[in-house]
Amino acid sequence: MVDLMGLLSDALIGSFQMLMLNDLGKNMFPYRIKTCWKRILIYGVTALVILGVNHIESTFINIMMVPVSYTIAAIVIFQKILIPLNCGTSFIKLKTNLDIVVNWWII
Repeated sequence: MVDLMGLLSDALIGSFQMLMLNDLGKNMFPYRIKTCWKRILIYGVTALVILGVNHIESTFINIMMVPVSYTIAAIVIFQKILIPLNCGTSFIKLKTNLDIVVNWWII
């Protein structure tokens, strides 16, 4: 039988994780999805995915799926997320006139 308090605490933890992701992301990137209710829906679905992964009680699956869930939610919600790719090489000019090769691709 499922412990109701454990389920509630895991749901609150997932909700607070999504709140922290939103708070971090809104300070660094502009929103891709402007409507607040759509963002809440996406965060709710992501929190439910994290809740389901936590209830599997497998460390390996948890380590693999939670960062993937965060990344997918961040890519969907925010604009200009930097993703490392081998094909997206660009040059950045610094104030010290040094050229740095950066392997990032802006979505």
